[in-house]
Amino acid sequence: LQLSLSCAPRLWRGAEEACARELPAPAMEAVAASLEAAKVEADAKLSAALEEGLDQLCASLTPRLKPRLDALRDRSYVLGSDEALAAAESASLVGPLVGELEAAMASVRSGLSADNAEALLGKLLSHCAQRIEALLLTKRVDMFGALQFERDVRALTGRLGALSSRSVRGHTARLTQVTALLSLEREAELAELWADGGLRLSAAEARAILALRVEFKKEAIAAVKLPS
Repeated sequence: LQLSLSCAPRLWRGAEEACARELPAPAMEAVAASLEAAKVEADAKLSAALEEGLDQLCASLTPRLKPRLDALRDRSYVLGSDEALAAAESASLVGPLVGELEAAMASVRSGLSADNAEALLGKLLSHCAQRIEALLLTKRVDMFGALQFERDVRALTGRLGALSSRSVRGHTARLTQVTALLSLEREAELAELWADGGLRLSAAEARAILALRVEFKKEAIAAVKLPS
Protein backbone atom coordinates (compact mmCIF):
# COMPACT_ATOMS: atom_id res chain seq x y z
CA LEU A 1 0.00 0.00 0.00
CA GLN A 2 2.83 2.39 0.82
CA LEU A 3 4.46 1.57 -2.51
CA SER A 4 1.17 2.14 -4.31
CA LEU A 5 0.79 5.55 -2.69
CA SER A 6 4.35 6.43 -3.63
CA CYS A 7 3.91 5.40 -7.26
CA ALA A 8 0.40 6.78 -7.72
CA PRO A 9 1.40 10.38 -8.60
CA ARG A 10 3.65 9.19 -11.42
CA LEU A 11 0.98 6.84 -12.76
CA TRP A 12 -1.73 9.50 -12.70
CA ARG A 13 0.60 11.96 -14.42
CA GLY A 14 1.30 9.40 -17.14
CA ALA A 15 -2.41 8.83 -17.64
CA GLU A 16 -3.05 12.56 -17.98
CA GLU A 17 -0.22 12.98 -20.47
CA ALA A 18 -1.46 10.03 -22.54
CA CYS A 19 -4.98 11.45 -22.65
CA ALA A 20 -3.68 14.88 -23.59
CA ARG A 21 -1.81 13.43 -26.57
CA GLU A 22 -4.82 11.52 -27.90
CA LEU A 23 -7.74 13.83 -27.16
CA PRO A 24 -8.67 17.27 -28.50
CA ALA A 25 -8.53 20.10 -25.96
CA PRO A 26 -12.32 20.39 -25.35
CA ALA A 27 -12.64 16.69 -24.61
CA MET A 28 -9.50 16.74 -22.49
CA GLU A 29 -11.03 19.27 -20.12
CA ALA A 30 -13.84 16.87 -19.18
CA VAL A 31 -11.45 13.92 -18.96
CA ALA A 32 -9.04 15.89 -16.77
CA ALA A 33 -11.83 16.65 -14.29
CA SER A 34 -12.80 12.98 -14.17
CA LEU A 35 -9.19 11.91 -13.71
CA GLU A 36 -8.71 14.36 -10.84
CA ALA A 37 -11.82 13.09 -9.07
CA ALA A 38 -10.71 9.48 -9.54
CA LYS A 39 -7.23 10.35 -8.30
CA VAL A 40 -8.53 11.94 -5.11
CA GLU A 41 -10.84 9.00 -4.44
CA ALA A 42 -8.16 6.39 -5.08
CA ASP A 43 -5.57 8.16 -2.91
CA ALA A 44 -8.08 8.48 -0.08
CA LYS A 45 -8.94 4.77 -0.22
CA LEU A 46 -5.29 3.73 -0.30
CA SER A 47 -4.44 6.01 2.62
CA ALA A 48 -7.40 4.72 4.62
CA ALA A 49 -6.45 1.11 3.92
CA LEU A 50 -2.86 1.75 4.98
CA GLU A 51 -4.01 3.46 8.18
CA GLU A 52 -6.37 0.60 8.97
CA GLY A 53 -3.61 -1.93 8.42
CA LEU A 54 -1.25 -0.07 10.77
CA ASP A 55 -4.01 0.20 13.38
CA GLN A 56 -4.59 -3.56 13.19
CA LEU A 57 -0.87 -4.26 13.49
CA CYS A 58 -0.65 -1.92 16.46
CA ALA A 59 -3.58 -3.69 18.13
CA SER A 60 -1.84 -7.03 17.65
CA LEU A 61 1.28 -5.77 19.45
CA THR A 62 -0.23 -3.89 22.38
CA PRO A 63 -0.95 -7.07 24.40
CA ARG A 64 2.82 -7.54 24.60
CA LEU A 65 3.13 -4.15 26.27
CA LYS A 66 0.23 -4.58 28.70
CA PRO A 67 2.14 -6.34 31.53
CA ARG A 68 4.86 -3.67 31.45
CA LEU A 69 2.32 -0.86 31.46
CA ASP A 70 0.11 -2.44 34.10
CA ALA A 71 3.10 -2.69 36.43
CA LEU A 72 2.32 0.97 37.08
CA ARG A 73 -0.67 -0.22 39.12
CA ASP A 74 1.69 -1.41 41.84
CA ARG A 75 3.92 1.66 41.75
CA SER A 76 3.29 4.14 44.53
CA TYR A 77 3.70 7.87 44.04
CA VAL A 78 3.05 8.67 47.68
CA LEU A 79 6.66 8.42 48.84
CA GLY A 80 6.97 10.75 51.80
CA SER A 81 10.75 11.12 51.91
CA ASP A 82 13.94 11.54 49.92
CA GLU A 83 14.91 7.99 50.85
CA ALA A 84 11.74 6.55 49.36
CA LEU A 85 12.24 8.72 46.29
CA ALA A 86 15.74 7.29 45.80
CA ALA A 87 14.39 3.75 46.14
CA ALA A 88 11.65 4.44 43.58
CA GLU A 89 14.21 5.86 41.18
CA SER A 90 16.21 2.64 41.29
CA ALA A 91 13.10 0.60 40.45
CA SER A 92 12.03 2.52 37.36
CA LEU A 93 9.50 0.91 35.03
CA VAL A 94 10.88 2.69 31.99
CA GLY A 95 13.62 0.20 31.11
CA PRO A 96 11.38 -2.90 30.96
CA LEU A 97 8.69 -1.04 29.01
CA VAL A 98 11.08 0.33 26.40
CA GLY A 99 12.78 -3.06 26.12
CA GLU A 100 9.45 -4.73 25.36
CA LEU A 101 8.61 -2.00 22.87
CA GLU A 102 11.93 -2.56 21.11
CA ALA A 103 11.24 -6.30 20.94
CA ALA A 104 7.74 -5.73 19.57
CA MET A 105 9.05 -3.46 16.81
CA ALA A 106 11.88 -5.86 15.98
CA SER A 107 9.34 -8.64 15.40
CA VAL A 108 7.68 -6.74 12.52
CA ARG A 109 10.20 -4.19 11.30
CA SER A 110 11.62 -6.38 8.50
CA GLY A 111 8.23 -6.42 6.78
CA LEU A 112 7.70 -2.66 6.92
CA SER A 113 9.02 0.29 5.00
CA ALA A 114 10.90 2.90 7.04
CA ASP A 115 7.92 5.27 6.92
CA ASN A 116 5.46 2.59 8.00
CA ALA A 117 7.75 1.46 10.81
CA GLU A 118 7.88 5.03 12.11
CA ALA A 119 4.10 5.36 11.81
CA LEU A 120 3.57 2.11 13.71
CA LEU A 121 6.01 3.16 16.40
CA GLY A 122 4.13 6.43 16.76
CA LYS A 123 0.86 4.58 17.30
CA LEU A 124 2.47 2.35 19.94
CA LEU A 125 3.96 5.36 21.71
CA SER A 126 0.59 7.08 21.80
CA HIS A 127 -0.97 3.92 23.21
CA CYS A 128 1.67 3.76 25.96
CA ALA A 129 1.25 7.43 26.87
CA GLN A 130 -2.54 7.14 27.04
CA ARG A 131 -2.35 4.02 29.20
CA ILE A 132 0.16 5.61 31.60
CA GLU A 133 -2.06 8.67 31.98
CA ALA A 134 -5.12 6.51 32.60
CA LEU A 135 -3.33 4.48 35.28
CA LEU A 136 -1.96 7.60 36.94
CA LEU A 137 -5.50 8.92 37.37
CA THR A 138 -6.25 5.96 39.68
CA LYS A 139 -3.49 7.00 42.09
CA ARG A 140 -2.62 9.60 44.70
CA VAL A 141 0.59 11.59 44.45
CA ASP A 142 2.61 13.54 47.01
CA MET A 143 5.38 16.09 46.45
CA PHE A 144 8.05 13.40 46.25
CA GLY A 145 5.88 11.23 44.01
CA ALA A 146 5.36 14.16 41.64
CA LEU A 147 9.11 14.48 41.32
CA GLN A 148 9.42 10.74 40.66
CA PHE A 149 6.71 10.81 38.02
CA GLU A 150 8.46 13.71 36.32
CA ARG A 151 11.68 11.66 36.26
CA ASP A 152 9.79 8.67 34.86
CA VAL A 153 8.30 10.73 32.04
CA ARG A 154 11.60 12.42 31.25
CA ALA A 155 13.39 9.06 31.14
CA LEU A 156 10.62 7.57 29.00
CA THR A 157 10.80 10.44 26.51
CA GLY A 158 14.57 10.14 26.30
CA ARG A 159 14.58 6.37 25.82
CA LEU A 160 11.78 6.47 23.26
CA GLY A 161 13.58 9.19 21.34
CA ALA A 162 16.44 6.76 20.78
CA LEU A 163 14.03 4.35 19.05
CA SER A 164 12.73 6.83 16.50
CA SER A 165 14.23 9.01 13.81
CA ARG A 166 11.44 11.51 14.51
CA SER A 167 10.63 13.55 17.58
CA VAL A 168 8.53 11.67 20.12
CA ARG A 169 7.69 14.71 22.23
CA GLY A 170 4.29 15.04 20.59
CA HIS A 171 3.36 11.58 21.87
CA THR A 172 4.43 12.37 25.44
CA ALA A 173 3.33 16.03 25.47
CA ARG A 174 0.27 15.41 27.63
CA LEU A 175 2.31 13.40 30.12
CA THR A 176 4.85 16.22 30.28
CA GLN A 177 2.06 18.67 31.01
CA VAL A 178 0.69 16.33 33.68
CA THR A 179 4.08 16.42 35.41
CA ALA A 180 4.02 20.21 35.32
CA LEU A 181 0.63 20.23 37.04
CA LEU A 182 1.64 17.68 39.65
CA SER A 183 4.78 19.67 40.43
CA LEU A 184 2.91 22.84 41.39
CA GLU A 185 3.50 24.01 44.94
CA ARG A 186 0.07 25.54 45.49
CA GLU A 187 -3.38 25.04 44.00
CA ALA A 188 -3.55 28.70 42.93
CA GLU A 189 -0.54 28.23 40.62
CA LEU A 190 -2.85 26.40 38.23
CA ALA A 191 -4.14 29.79 37.05
CA GLU A 192 -0.61 30.93 36.14
CA LEU A 193 0.16 27.72 34.28
CA TRP A 194 -3.16 27.91 32.47
CA ALA A 195 -2.55 31.54 31.47
CA ASP A 196 0.71 30.55 29.78
CA GLY A 197 -1.36 28.62 27.22
CA GLY A 198 -0.41 25.56 25.19
CA LEU A 199 -1.95 22.97 27.50
CA ARG A 200 -3.46 19.96 25.75
CA LEU A 201 -5.56 19.26 28.82
CA SER A 202 -9.03 20.64 29.38
CA ALA A 203 -9.84 22.63 32.49
CA ALA A 204 -11.65 19.62 33.97
CA GLU A 205 -8.68 17.36 33.22
CA ALA A 206 -6.23 19.83 34.76
CA ARG A 207 -8.30 20.03 37.94
CA ALA A 208 -8.54 16.23 38.08
CA ILE A 209 -4.76 15.97 37.85
CA LEU A 210 -4.27 18.47 40.66
CA ALA A 211 -6.74 16.53 42.79
CA LEU A 212 -4.32 13.59 42.76
CA ARG A 213 -1.95 15.54 45.01
CA VAL A 214 -2.49 14.51 48.61
CA GLU A 215 -1.43 17.96 49.83
CA PHE A 216 -4.03 19.84 47.76
CA LYS A 217 -7.63 20.48 48.77
CA LYS A 218 -10.44 19.91 46.28
CA GLU A 219 -12.18 23.08 47.42
CA ALA A 220 -9.10 25.17 46.66
CA ILE A 221 -8.69 23.52 43.26
CA ALA A 222 -12.32 24.20 42.38
CA ALA A 223 -11.92 27.83 43.46
CA VAL A 224 -9.15 28.54 40.93
CA LYS A 225 -10.58 30.66 38.13
CA LEU A 226 -9.54 29.55 34.64
CA PRO A 227 -10.54 31.80 31.71
CA SER A 228 -12.21 29.91 28.88
